Amino acid sequence: MLKKLYVFLQNNEYIVKNLNIASVFYSCIVKIFTVIIGISLAREIFYLSLSLADLSHFGVDNALYLFINPFSLAVFIIYLLLIVLLVCAEVFILIYLCLPSKLRGQVSVRVMVRKLLKPEKSFAFIEILLFIAYIVLTVRLTYIGLSLSLTSSVYMPTFFIDEFLRTGMFKYFVYFLSVFIMYVNIRFMYTFPIFVLEHKNFSRCLFESFIRTKAFGSCFKDVFKIVCIIAILLIGKTLIYKMIMYSALFLDPSGENIFLYSFVLSLLRIVNTISEAILKLSTMTILIHTVVESDEIEVVPQQKKKKHVHLKIALSIFLSISVFTTDFVYQEVKLSAMRVNKGLTIVAHRGFTKHAVENTLEALEGVKEAGLKYAEVDIMMTKDQKFIAMHDFNLFRLAKINADIKDMLYDDLVGMEISNNGFTGNIVSFDDYVKKAQELGIELIVEIKLHGGEPDNYVDLFMDKMRELGIDDRYKVMSLDLDVVEKIHKRYKYMDIGYIMPFYFGNLFNADVDFFVVEDFSYREHLVWQALLFNKKIYIWTVNKDKIIEKYVYSPVAGIISDYPDKAKEIKENIEKYNTLFDKIRNLVEMEL
Repeated sequence: MLKKLYVFLQNNEYIVKNLNIASVFYSCIVKIFTVIIGISLAREIFYLSLSLADLSHFGVDNALYLFINPFSLAVFIIYLLLIVLLVCAEVFILIYLCLPSKLRGQVSVRVMVRKLLKPEKSFAFIEILLFIAYIVLTVRLTYIGLSLSLTSSVYMPTFFIDEFLRTGMFKYFVYFLSVFIMYVNIRFMYTFPIFVLEHKNFSRCLFESFIRTKAFGSCFKDVFKIVCIIAILLIGKTLIYKMIMYSALFLDPSGENIFLYSFVLSLLRIVNTISEAILKLSTMTILIHTVVESDEIEVVPQQKKKKHVHLKIALSIFLSISVFTTDFVYQEVKLSAMRVNKGLTIVAHRGFTKHAVENTLEALEGVKEAGLKYAEVDIMMTKDQKFIAMHDFNLFRLAKINADIKDMLYDDLVGMEISNNGFTGNIVSFDDYVKKAQELGIELIVEIKLHGGEPDNYVDLFMDKMRELGIDDRYKVMSLDLDVVEKIHKRYKYMDIGYIMPFYFGNLFNADVDFFVVEDFSYREHLVWQALLFNKKIYIWTVNKDKIIEKYVYSPVAGIISDYPDKAKEIKENIEKYNTLFDKIRNLVEMEL
């Protein structure tokens, strides 16, 4: 193994030679600047655009208002341009650090920006749009060395992907799309080096990269090199993590020394930042090497400058100590405030769908067998104004029948066989679902699904049913339709009513509801504190991944809605059982690093 590693490094000596303390240090500083200052500034500009449009937030319910106000639109364009400039700056610095000294004098960030804002034989709008589209495209490459600081924490909304994965046909479409995006990224992977090194518009650079990668063999070699570097760094980082963690445990067997473990957490974050910097620099070096080797780029000799070397070293040491000290204090405060949310409610999404079809009696029974107390159920109105437990507006996904619920009668739907993920069940009435839940001792959270064919007195019909079943003062009710939930809450103050908010960015608005349900993709910590100020609660959906579940176990949210509630319950119990500072850091490493 070590021999193969040595041969690999020897054959790619230019990568190792290009890595030095200075380039890694500058790369780390760029990330810190982008994350702390750049993103914070961009956030404030985004909030300014919202305030100019008299909006508290940006979501699917009000997105249009941001763009019809000329002032908010102008500020939003500035926000997009700032994102572009931040990306340009990071890309330029990374490429500059990776370039041989003899080529550094031939690149300019000013020229790079000018090619976007004042392109030759093209329009700035088109060039910037392509640039932003390419940034979005690289979001999927977070773990293979080509992502940027701005996009490293961005991911596709899980509820969007999960809905596709629930259906066999669309599941393969998601897999195909992922492979296709990866393929397109590989075809465009030389775009940034070409853009910085050559005098071409961004659109032309995309085309040039696509042409260069037509010969699959050459680009495959570069991808293979990047994958090898990732493996080396991953193994090295894991070993360093374990060495630091167990050294700390040796020094403090109790695992409760706040000073020691704050230092350890800061040290682990530094290791992670350095590892990311090495990966980015190595990746960019490989790409630049291929571009420079294949192009006839004129080399202008540059004289080495060694002015103010001692000053630079002193400033670097001072900056490093300042950053580490600041992070150490932050981690100490963070660890001190880190508490397990023992009151966190775990809700089974559409019942326990691990061994049953969603929203069926079998799924409800699974909730009980898993030792859970709460389940979410979707209800929908039929053509004859009765309620059934159903999520989809159309029957095709579950029953392979192309028919809409709003066009079908209650008697034709109840008892109909449905299937998903190898399980079969039957559509059940809302009445029978509630009766079964009461027998099992399961508390329901009822989500109202509106298909658009409901009568004007829908709220009255719904409340009549809730009172008839005797659950109007027992079960929580929520919906994506703010108008409906506010109507219910205005007339029935005693009910526990919630509003579901997908794709939500900005501050929380004080709606006439008792709780908000935020998709994990849109959750920001300030939302839960704003909700507490309004005397409201926050629930998160759909929380399925281990590290995301762990994050919310340590957060003050009221509850999480999950497709894997048994796993969420187990993770919560383990965290409650093992809750020393050592355990907290181990969990933080899994969640953040």
